[in-house]
Amino acid sequence: MISIVIPSRNDDIEVFQKTINAIKKQTVLPKEIIIVDSSTDNSIKNFLQKQKLKLINLIYKKIDGSFAGKSTNIGMSLATQKFIGLLDTKTIPNDTWIEKYIKQLERDNSDLIFGNTKFFSKNRFQKILRILSYGDASHETVPGTVFKRSKFGKKMFFIENVRSSYDIEWRERQKTLLKTSLGNEIEIEYGEFPNSFLDAAKKYFIYSFYTAIVNVQKDAKDLYLSIFITIPYILYHLWSFIAPGLYTHEKKLVFPLIVSSSFLFYLGALFAYFVVFPLIFVFFIGIAPTDVAVMTDIGRYLDFVIALFFAFGFSFEVPIVTVLLITSGITTREKLSSKRPYIIVGAFTLGMLLTPPDVISQILLALPMWFLYELGLYFSKYFKVRNFSKQKDNEVYNDIAK
Repeated sequence: MISIVIPSRNDDIEVFQKTINAIKKQTVLPKEIIIVDSSTDNSIKNFLQKQKLKLINLIYKKIDGSFAGKSTNIGMSLATQKFIGLLDTKTIPNDTWIEKYIKQLERDNSDLIFGNTKFFSKNRFQKILRILSYGDASHETVPGTVFKRSKFGKKMFFIENVRSSYDIEWRERQKTLLKTSLGNEIEIEYGEFPNSFLDAAKKYFIYSFYTAIVNVQKDAKDLYLSIFITIPYILYHLWSFIAPGLYTHEKKLVFPLIVSSSFLFYLGALFAYFVVFPLIFVFFIGIAPTDVAVMTDIGRYLDFVIALFFAFGFSFEVPIVTVLLITSGITTREKLSSKRPYIIVGAFTLGMLLTPPDVISQILLALPMWFLYELGLYFSKYFKVRNFSKQKDNEVYNDIAK
């Protein structure tokens, strides 16, 4: 009925034994326990080989050194049961944890129940630390979380490249995607606090550092999204800045250029999403070894998607740039046509620099740029070329006089 996923890395065997014992005492036993171990030695593997788990299938997966987010992602992908429960090696579930949380899921018709964890201390220093950090109240945590496997997908993956704060970000993200709630009763306990001031300072420094990384990544993504959405507004102010230096007949082109620039930018993003992404992801999955599960880190996936959106969005502005270069008198259609071989090489060079290091995405960016360059050349003949003759200078003086 439920798969329990536990990430492990160089953990205290005695504490881990308490977690395993607590799982074996559950009133509703899990069908499988999935341990994803990224330890630098085989101590966890040797420890698990000594465990006697009646009616429970133990799945052990050894991976290279990684943070808990990646290990948990792999464990969730290996789960086969109707429900998935998350623990770590230091959290101790009560005997009724699985039974009560599954009943709550079904009763409330929820997709996910977060763990309700109570923190306890073993000595005076830990007590002070616990009171300062958590107080006497229970807290919402990832360990102890139970959710329906039918809801599992890429959006449920943890950030893989940070040591801490990935759990906070994950909880906030799931609240926007799924119907979630907090466990009605405290079913999880945690008491593995540092035993000295030095250990506590080291832990909190590391956690603060990685929390800052996650916050910066989140703010950066918000910034990219804001720029992406407000491109028409940004282009409007850009053209408004240029407009005072334009002739009267050229000012009439400002609005069509704003509309066409915005349209081409979003067209480039749509091209990337509907044409480029499917081909690239099929290619990446196809070249992966058959015995390796393809696990996409959500943070790096978003960075990849955002980068390609902007790369294709701005590259689709080539017709606008071409038309402006010709109509402003900087160059001519004939000169640009004669430079076609260099333009083609430049398009493939930009495709190499702006896209991930694979041939498919490079070609898929270079070919549209080449086509749009030709499109710009074609439409440029319908626009009036700026002439710096005396007649045009008189037009400037007339504009100033008005």
